Amino acid sequence: MGGKKIEILPANRETAQQSRMLRAAAYCRVSTSMEEQKSSYESQLRYYEAYIGRKPDWTLAGIYSDRGISGTQMKNRAGFQKMLTDCGKGRIDVIVTKSISRFSRNTVEFISVVRWLKSLGIAVYFEKECISTLSAKGEMMLTLLSSIAQSEAEAVSSNLKWSIQRRFQNGAFRQFTALGYDYDEAGELAVNETEAETVRLIFKSYLNGMGTSAIAGLLNEKGLKGKRGIPFKDGAVRYILKNEIYTGDLLSQKTFTTDLPEKQKKKNNGELQMYFIENNHEAIISKEDFEAAQRIMGSRSENLSNGQRYLFSGKIVCGDCDGVFRRRVTSGEVFWLCGNHIKEKSCGQPLGGKVREREIQQAFVRLCGRLKCNENILEDLCRRLEEADAALRQSGNGKEILREIEQLEKQEQALTRMLGDGYLDPAFYIPEKNRIRAEREKLEKALDLLDSGTGMQEQAEKTMEMIASLKHSGTLSGEFDETLFTEIVEKVIVNNQSEVEFRLNNGLHLKEKIGEV
Repeated sequence: MGGKKIEILPANRETAQQSRMLRAAAYCRVSTSMEEQKSSYESQLRYYEAYIGRKPDWTLAGIYSDRGISGTQMKNRAGFQKMLTDCGKGRIDVIVTKSISRFSRNTVEFISVVRWLKSLGIAVYFEKECISTLSAKGEMMLTLLSSIAQSEAEAVSSNLKWSIQRRFQNGAFRQFTALGYDYDEAGELAVNETEAETVRLIFKSYLNGMGTSAIAGLLNEKGLKGKRGIPFKDGAVRYILKNEIYTGDLLSQKTFTTDLPEKQKKKNNGELQMYFIENNHEAIISKEDFEAAQRIMGSRSENLSNGQRYLFSGKIVCGDCDGVFRRRVTSGEVFWLCGNHIKEKSCGQPLGGKVREREIQQAFVRLCGRLKCNENILEDLCRRLEEADAALRQSGNGKEILREIEQLEKQEQALTRMLGDGYLDPAFYIPEKNRIRAEREKLEKALDLLDSGTGMQEQAEKTMEMIASLKHSGTLSGEFDETLFTEIVEKVIVNNQSEVEFRLNNGLHLKEKIGEV
């Protein structure tokens, strides 16, 4: 073994200095593209090149800018979004900007972005305020701004609620326009005769003994459409039959939104005043016919009326052949199995999917227990319905939504071509593509809800009714609640002898395991 050889490596101060260099970026923005602001914009670019160049431990990572863009919404600023993309990729250590207002005029967005950058270890320095977000002073600023943002939101919410209450009291609040009505130039509900004929046909058919599903089929055969130009389904027909607006009366504030920070939409069960305006507008249906329809609907909901129907009659269907299950009793035990299996032996399920009645009851009890213990599932659904409803109001009918989706697809294809041809920076391509996809997914969700045929308002109301029913039920005690089952379950689908799927009245499909026969 040879002797040790020691080699002394000389110090390299330049390399050590470079290892400590911070990659600094600047952001500048002018809110208009007017000629007089052009020089200001160009001056900012020159200024920050020199500013960062004077810092011995900084190296220029880029200057990001937006011109002629408002600071209220970050998503509309391409330069700003590109800067955030580069931050996420670890290309920036510090950001310099003129002032908080140059960075963002939206307090909530400002706090969110600054905290995200702080979590990445990226400081933002505001020259005018002399504040760095990584300092103790910066954290104090964020806390103060958070408090201001909350106060602003509460003030806006309070003012909005006051305004709505005043309009309710004056009978001047414009609500969702129901099928058969439009608003005239004076802001009053006026009969749309073409649509009103559809409403009259619905009530006439129902009073003549037709069910809501059969009525929906009749309307679709005739080529009639709902308010947004979509086909009818039984849920939409039920909603029309239950709406007192067609008698010329108006009941307002059926739902309300809770205070911040929860801000959840709930059914008004007496928490707030409701406003009933009699003879508010021209009627399409007489009060006598409307009351008769409500009596029929009430009697049909009584599943055990006159002893000829069982609770599960017509509710359980086969997941294989869509056959309706029939009731059978063997050795004192109640079973349900596919009617097609009984009649034609055409069902693909072993034994026709035969299940014990008590196992379906136990599965329902478990389902309700999970929903009661996780109310946020239903509350989240309400929020999604509200967002979808807002998207629909902005987007109009289904054809318009499809056109918007098609345009977004064309934009995405164009972006991909430009990237492939080398005309587009990948750093800009990724956030832009994500934005397009997010908008398309939002529209596709809205289109799916349109295709379901059930109005967003009705679905949200049904969900709120379900939450209220669950709160007042005794399912956590382990007992099967017949009333609750009738109120919230539309169908029970037997997929196999170990799994059933509950289709709830608000559109949810939830699965539960059951024991094999």
